Amino acid sequence: MIKRYAYVVNNETLWGPGPMPYFITLTNGTGWEITAHTKEENESVGIYEVEQINYREYDDRFETVNNRSYALINGLPTETWTYSFIPAARGNMVIAIDENAEILRAEVATKYAGQYAEYDQAYGEALDISKLNPNDVIVNGDYPYVAADIGITYSQSLGREVQTIREAADLIISTRIIWHDFGANLRAARLSAKKNIKDAISDEAAKAIYDAFAATTSENYI
Repeated sequence: MIKRYAYVVNNETLWGPGPMPYFITLTNGTGWEITAHTKEENESVGIYEVEQINYREYDDRFETVNNRSYALINGLPTETWTYSFIPAARGNMVIAIDENAEILRAEVATKYAGQYAEYDQAYGEALDISKLNPNDVIVNGDYPYVAADIGITYSQSLGREVQTIREAADLIISTRIIWHDFGANLRAARLSAKKNIKDAISDEAAKAIYDAFAATTSENYI
């Protein structure tokens, strides 16, 4: 929270509002060192922290702060904050929706293109294994991407690391299904949010739509 001060005597502002000064010369000519006194002592001579009305954090991709209006209310200094949406607000919200979605994707899968390619290769091998007959002998070296998980990757359903090539293949396939469903759900929400932002009746309504999407986590789409 921003802190600003004013020197007020007899319902008249003699200094401020502004950042806390080191000292102020009082009306009686005394030099008053503000930091050497308590809040109550400062207020007893008319030095007050300015109340910040309607102050809040804001995202400068979407909004800008208007000039603060200063006024004495019941003899105490106040500044009232107002905000306006910038012309590019909705376009920036749409861009931010995609950026937020990318962060969520990285939480579930990966943000690295090379790893996506690796996962695709492992999934392809896992599908090949799933098509084999139960009695077929599998040479682990024929499926190196899947075999890499053996003894390493934990299976929630098994309660342990996978121990065989078939267990590893099953885990890769089930994980891919989760990714698929997650991606489809996220895509639907992302595209819907972007359209609704563009079609919103006001910038305030568009911001509410953006805030709702930005508040979601990867768990919302799994």
